[in-house]
Amino acid sequence: MQKYLLPLFFLFINIGSGFAQNIYKDVKDSVISLEHMFYLDAADCEQPSLIRKLEELTEQDFLNTPMAVKTGSGFIIDPRGYALTNRHVVLFKDLNEVRDSIGLDIAESIIGEYGYSFSESEKNSIRHDFYNMFTKGKYQFTGILSEQEYEIEVLEVSPEDSDDLALIRLKGDSDFSGLPLAASEVIDNSLIGQTVYSFGYPLGATLTRIFQDRIVSMNKGNISAFREDELSIQHNAAISSGNSGGPLVNEDQKVLGINTALLEGGNSLFYSIGIDKAVTFLSERGYSDILKWNARNLKPDGVRVNLKTNSLGELESSSDLLILGEKGADIYLDEHYIGRAPMYVDLPMPLSQIRIVGSKGIFSAKIRKLGSLSGTTELVPDFENPLIPLSITESEGQSVAVYADGRYLGDTPLRLELPCDDYALSFKSESVVYPGINHSLSKDNPNEIVIQGEPGYPLHVVNHEILTGTAAQDDLDLILGKATTCRSGVYLFRSGPVEVEAAYNDPIVLQEGNWTLEIPGDPEWEGRPIEFEVLGETTLDLRKSGGTGALAIRNFQKGMEVFIDGARIENPAEVLPELPLGIRDVYIWQDGKLPCETDITIRNNDSAFITFQPRMGHSAKSALWGGGSLTLIGAGLTLGLLDTDPYALSHSNTYSEYKDEKERIATMSGGMIITGALMLIPAVLEWAAHSKSRNRYNEVRGGVQ
Repeated sequence: MQKYLLPLFFLFINIGSGFAQNIYKDVKDSVISLEHMFYLDAADCEQPSLIRKLEELTEQDFLNTPMAVKTGSGFIIDPRGYALTNRHVVLFKDLNEVRDSIGLDIAESIIGEYGYSFSESEKNSIRHDFYNMFTKGKYQFTGILSEQEYEIEVLEVSPEDSDDLALIRLKGDSDFSGLPLAASEVIDNSLIGQTVYSFGYPLGATLTRIFQDRIVSMNKGNISAFREDELSIQHNAAISSGNSGGPLVNEDQKVLGINTALLEGGNSLFYSIGIDKAVTFLSERGYSDILKWNARNLKPDGVRVNLKTNSLGELESSSDLLILGEKGADIYLDEHYIGRAPMYVDLPMPLSQIRIVGSKGIFSAKIRKLGSLSGTTELVPDFENPLIPLSITESEGQSVAVYADGRYLGDTPLRLELPCDDYALSFKSESVVYPGINHSLSKDNPNEIVIQGEPGYPLHVVNHEILTGTAAQDDLDLILGKATTCRSGVYLFRSGPVEVEAAYNDPIVLQEGNWTLEIPGDPEWEGRPIEFEVLGETTLDLRKSGGTGALAIRNFQKGMEVFIDGARIENPAEVLPELPLGIRDVYIWQDGKLPCETDITIRNNDSAFITFQPRMGHSAKSALWGGGSLTLIGAGLTLGLLDTDPYALSHSNTYSEYKDEKERIATMSGGMIITGALMLIPAVLEWAAHSKSRNRYNEVRGGVQ
């Protein structure tokens, strides 16, 4: 057991040149101090006066203070707070075992230094109080980054017989600064001789108690050997206890390895796990999205040849600048177009802004002209991670969450710049399903995306507390405790031989037992049955989604009857507020008018509306056609009677004229009767439609409780 209080000493860090200072400045805000701590509560102390006396002697706080008992380092690799470290930094012994021993060990260490100030009985009281405070104190695993404390979530830990690696996440809303990982292909013998920098918190809590603050340390060295073993990189950039899990970076500020071990002796040797092993560790555990985004690191990789970067991030050049790289790339000097690469540029001002637009992206940098530099300075822009503008909007102006390779980018309408790459885009919205898109982001592609969704059907559990999941709890929370969408509107529930198919607007009763839920048509859940257990009979109400929106009825008139999903709306108005989100079945009835029945998606932005067209109803049309039919038939029959009475005909000079007149009357009479009879067909059809409409109306009304 190491001592926890050491004599004061100074740790000198030779940062060296301005170049090294720039590396330190860029890297330090990504290095985490990881601390296993116990909170020492004065309420658990029987003799607090003795502990306070000890505080005065040591000039350190013990009571009502968290005390770190094991420390290490880690480093951010993703803005969402994901970080790499060592397994031995994350793992702690059995907590109860640690509680029983650590308090007495620390007490003995302190008494060994300051026992001369206490009697034997007082020493025993100190031992007893430290034991009590540690056995009862609250334990926490904390990460400190830029003097901000974060709760640590341990995500993955390698097995004991494998590489000493762990993946953690800092919980918080901060947008963290991540370090780029070097490509796995460069981790080989070619590294020998390269300059490297080790980062971390040497001696961890010990230095914190001495200096009262946490400072990231950086040491410079060179790689002296490479092995294919776990500790593949051997170097002399000094590390010590507390540095474990910190990054080993090169001069391009890319992580080559994870500091892990040291061999002390005449010439101490320090060892790091190659970052290629960490990449394999993450890939095998399903974190390829972290690796993708790390490779797209938004920091520019810099330039080649002989340009140097000063402490302000400016590129230093002579007055003669030669821009090489992609032939034909457009060059702008202080926002003025000056030509195409390759091109010599005579820098007119002490500080200029260069912007180079190539086929793979845009390179932009500030150029500082130095009179001390002579000759020609060459600039080769690096388009490895160019930023390309991307616009994503929803066809109806809705707000939709946008994800790229698992990372949340924002809500539509969305405009941002991303590195040139291939992206798997997905979208999430209540009650609407949007298909995923694979998009290749480049200068030559149209990068304005308009998404259009299909109506989804919400699923909601009325009493989900009676359900327990045998699948991942997150899946059950997503599907059963919140709202999801189903494109087909059909849910399949199975329990042994029992299969229940339910539509989105059907309440369904599930009996006690083990069930699986399948959601066809949903891109996220199709082919992934959700397993859950029903502890007692429960009802699923598939019509609710946990949110509400409004529906506007245009041309609304008093006397209308409105039904939503078969439920009659009392005192309907032109705007119906607080309707459940999702697809709703809307039925509107008005006497003498054609009824309106349709499905409409209720959204949370109150944009849904129905235009009611007050068209003549089936009964009125039937009466109109029927009345016209009977009128024509009656007129035809009346005219036909004239054909039987010779005196009803007008006077004719000859019999031939009389005969012709009689035939014309018979033709007119027959035509009117036939036309009238034909008019009975639409009258009957309209009456049948009226009867069907009336039956539907009665059916809807009959469903009202």
